[in-house]
Amino acid sequence: MVRAIFGAMMAAGPAAVTRGWRLESQCAVSMQRPGTQPILLRLEAGSAQDAEEALLTISPLIIDVLSLLLAVGPDGAPRARLIRPADILQAKGGGRRCGQERRALEQHIAELLQILRRLSLGAGPLLFDLTPIEGGAFVFQPGAALRQLACGAPLVRVDPKLLQLDHRTNRGPDLLAKKLGVHFALGGESIAIRNVRSLLRAVGEASPELATRIGRSGRLAERFDEALLRLEERSLFHVRYRGKPIDQRVKGWVNRWLAADLVITPWRGENAL
Repeated sequence: MVRAIFGAMMAAGPAAVTRGWRLESQCAVSMQRPGTQPILLRLEAGSAQDAEEALLTISPLIIDVLSLLLAVGPDGAPRARLIRPADILQAKGGGRRCGQERRALEQHIAELLQILRRLSLGAGPLLFDLTPIEGGAFVFQPGAALRQLACGAPLVRVDPKLLQLDHRTNRGPDLLAKKLGVHFALGGESIAIRNVRSLLRAVGEASPELATRIGRSGRLAERFDEALLRLEERSLFHVRYRGKPIDQRVKGWVNRWLAADLVITPWRGENAL
């Protein structure tokens, strides 16, 4: 379920509708398939326009917000605590930002927290109990669905080095590395084999025209490989292709690349939240 939450939020933003979000009269819904069973997530709204505006407001910074909300205690369950936008910036290495830029980021984080207050599992209860208080902070308590999940299986810890990867879209492969790293982390500590297409879909980077737009696919393939290198350089994950390298000069390379399998091996360490 946590993978589904991250997947839905990664697919939000300006391209949300082309990446699986559907607008309805009083909500937006996203069907995620992180495992054998599909999971429906619902963003409550007053109207379809309100839902669309909320989706457009969501930026990749929400990955960091979610990672901090779902940080677990010694018992493997999310902790009730005070959440301040400044603390989230500090955790992701944004302590050096100041002035107008910092105020704008803190305001945006507050907007993202307000949006997460509206997120539910299907037609069930809200996932996050976030109560705004004076000073721009929120009192956070895990919702009933999260508490039930933590009782069944402890939530996976996310390495703080993933938070320190840049969330901005104009910073090369860092954002894609962050998305992939969080997705890998939520899979646990075992070796996994996934194909490129399923990974791109899981982190909100796939689109229907991907296989037909060769130029865009080439740039994405380069960014994808650079993102995997970022994860290796930071001792987070070792990822390698199975089989022969894909030659982009040969006709039909895009579909072969999308179908290529990757072997994902976590680094062992003691740096988890």
